[in-house]
Amino acid sequence: MSTWIRQDIPIIVLNQQLDVLRKRFTAMHELGHLLLQLPDDADHRFTEKVCNRFAGAMLIPAGELTKELGSKRRHLILSELIAVKEYFGISLAALVYRCRDQGIFPRALTDRFWKWRSQDPDLRMEHGFGTYSGVEHSNRFEQLLYKALAEDIISLSKAAGLSQMPIEELKQKYVLI
Repeated sequence: MSTWIRQDIPIIVLNQQLDVLRKRFTAMHELGHLLLQLPDDADHRFTEKVCNRFAGAMLIPAGELTKELGSKRRHLILSELIAVKEYFGISLAALVYRCRDQGIFPRALTDRFWKWRSQDPDLRMEHGFGTYSGVEHSNRFEQLLYKALAEDIISLSKAAGLSQMPIEELKQKYVLI
């Protein structure tokens, strides 16, 4: 779910039981609810579809999608989708929807995918069909720390304390140019 507090603080709440792919998609979907200025009279189904498209676009922009899979496809090998899933952190299902929305996959190809996927519960859950490690991290703290060091805003010992790193180790990483 998502909401605004006092109309200036956005809040998104995610179910921690979801797998990493679902959390990423859901977070982007909820961000769509917060950022997109949809008409107040838009029906629920339309709003959900728009937010799903927003989430797909955030996870894999059109240019990257075309670079990975081409502009028009009639057939594909599952391994191609799995490679994109593993790199971009988007489920196979969301990826197929995204390709259909972008006109890369025709209706016949998406119908074949959904038929294949409906054959087995493991296929629907994507068990055994690639994994996204979910290893993402921000390096913003390090960027700010090194900038503060370079600009003499903080001392080396202060930087070592903030980074919880021994001064000698920090010195090896800190090469002023």
